[in-house]
Amino acid sequence: MVMKKDLFFVLSIILSLSACQSDDEPTLSVSKDSYTSSATGETISMDINSNTSWTATSDQEWCVPSTANGEGDYSLPLRIAENKVTSARNATVTLGFSGGTVPISIVQEAAAATLSLSSSDYNVAYNDNSLVVPITSNTNWTVTSNQSWCSPMTTSGSGDKDLVIDLVGNTTSSARSATLTFTVGNKTVTTTVDQAAISGTDYHYKIPIIFHVLYRDATDSLQYVKKGWINTLVASVNELYSKNNMNMEFELATHDTNGNILSEPGVDREQISVSSIDCDQFMDGRTMNNSTYLKMVWDLDKYLNVFVYEFKEDNSGYTTMGITDLPYVNSNYKLDGLSSGEYYLTHSFSYPQCSSINSNYIYEVSDSKYYNPMDVVVTMAHEFGHYFGLFHVFTETDEKTCAGTDYCDDTPNYDRNTYETWLEELFKKNTDNLSLADVAVRTSCDDGSSFTARNIMDYEYCYSDKFTTNQRERVRYILNYGLFIPGPKYATVSTSSRSVINATRPAVIYKSVGANNELVGKFKRTLK
Repeated sequence: MVMKKDLFFVLSIILSLSACQSDDEPTLSVSKDSYTSSATGETISMDINSNTSWTATSDQEWCVPSTANGEGDYSLPLRIAENKVTSARNATVTLGFSGGTVPISIVQEAAAATLSLSSSDYNVAYNDNSLVVPITSNTNWTVTSNQSWCSPMTTSGSGDKDLVIDLVGNTTSSARSATLTFTVGNKTVTTTVDQAAISGTDYHYKIPIIFHVLYRDATDSLQYVKKGWINTLVASVNELYSKNNMNMEFELATHDTNGNILSEPGVDREQISVSSIDCDQFMDGRTMNNSTYLKMVWDLDKYLNVFVYEFKEDNSGYTTMGITDLPYVNSNYKLDGLSSGEYYLTHSFSYPQCSSINSNYIYEVSDSKYYNPMDVVVTMAHEFGHYFGLFHVFTETDEKTCAGTDYCDDTPNYDRNTYETWLEELFKKNTDNLSLADVAVRTSCDDGSSFTARNIMDYEYCYSDKFTTNQRERVRYILNYGLFIPGPKYATVSTSSRSVINATRPAVIYKSVGANNELVGKFKRTLK
């Protein structure tokens, strides 16, 4: 009997302990295992039933529990951020406790497709080349224009974007308007572009310019031109052109050919495998990697392309500062000295039609005290003159004496060989007290009279600050009628009547070779 009582007592203790353990077992449950939230964002409450401590985590940043841990029963707020995209999204909130985990599914509804513009109406000048329209959107969109002079550079996109609109200048005396229509889903949003009429009778051209800076070593500032310096140079060239009433200006390109905004306006930096390039071979397409350089050229109808690189030295005794292709003309609008270019309206260029600048002299400028014949601002102004069809105002060294012409009646021609011989004799006699006025003297081939050299299309020792009336007229003609020149044209070539048989490339590429190396070395910094 005693043994039975003892056994009963032991069993009672075991059953009692088991009952206690069952009552204390950790538990956790939720009222719902899934929740749905609106796209606008909200805070939802998740009811937790628990007898123990717990943790709360989310696998998505847009769905955040208000606390990461707690204990016992709790109404847990979940902060749901706004869904700005047009697709639903999912998150999983996981409640963890010592007995395991409980996953809860969160589904947020898709946002409605939206698109908004910064303005419902844009006003542009008659000669603006482009307009940027900021777009705010959460989905795919398309855009169309009802006017050909106002063309989006991309017709579709997704999300936010600064959309570049390509504009053709207004050469008429009447203002005009275009409507841009954006479509997103089954909705449309419109904006109007109002373009002013021409101011006065003479169109003021703005020429977008892109500098292709070619470099091998990014640590060499002669190759990798310092940021901001090109902007400084273009501003100085514009000042020189403005003082000569050219009624035009150069502006740094703001976007590339695909409509992408440039982080560095007007500059396209391209790393190459060589430190220097033969400029003659580069310009006529004979250089190694010509196809690579051709791909760098941007649309000739919209940009003035300038390549900046280190020119390989030659044995000519001169330093080449710049080199530029002359422009083409329509055979129905000929201009003396220039070739017809209809061939390239239907054929690709086999060489980079451009201006090249020697980066070895990219920081050479004159100051108020000393004249610098290697001044890069003058070089650029001079090369851009060639780009618009201007020739040198002297007889070249390889031509018959006084045989040269620049096709302008008001620019006296002189013989360069004769001038250099005179200059060398002058330097032999007097090297200490010469001024720019002393060495900028020329003898006219027309009547033998002396004159002071001031023309920008001259070089060596020259004031290089003047264009003449005939030169301005010639530049204006190319702006109005030239092929592959940015800006509106007053005559175009119909694709159905293009003549491509007899068109040839210009026979002459014009260099700016500076002064004789030996003379420059001695007198570059002495002429006041």
